[in-house]
Amino acid sequence: MSEDMINADAVETATAMQNAEKTTGEERYMYMGPNLLKDGLQQYHVYIGGIPEYAVEKIISKYSLIRQLFVPLNKINEYEMAVNTPGTPQYIAYQQIIDG
Repeated sequence: MSEDMINADAVETATAMQNAEKTTGEERYMYMGPNLLKDGLQQYHVYIGGIPEYAVEKIISKYSLIRQLFVPLNKINEYEMAVNTPGTPQYIAYQQIIDG
C-alpha cells in the first residue's frame, strides 16, 4: 500500500470520527502518551464519552500530569506538536511517564 493511500485512509478515518462526534454528541479523546497497558492506556487509543477516569484515577498519584495527554480529536495536530516541544505541559507529562 502506498504512503499516499495510507495518508488518505488516516484522513478519512479522522474525518469520520470527528463527524460521528458531531452527530452523537459524545466526546472523544485520544491518549497521546506512551503505552501504560497494565493501567489500561494505549497510545493513540480513542476513548468515547470522555477521559477514562477509571484509568486516570489508578495512576494519577504516580503521574500527576496524565490528564495533559488526553486530547479532543479536533486538536490532535496541535497536541502532537506540543508533546514533542520541550517545555510544554504535554511534553513534561510525556517525559514524566517515560522517566517513570
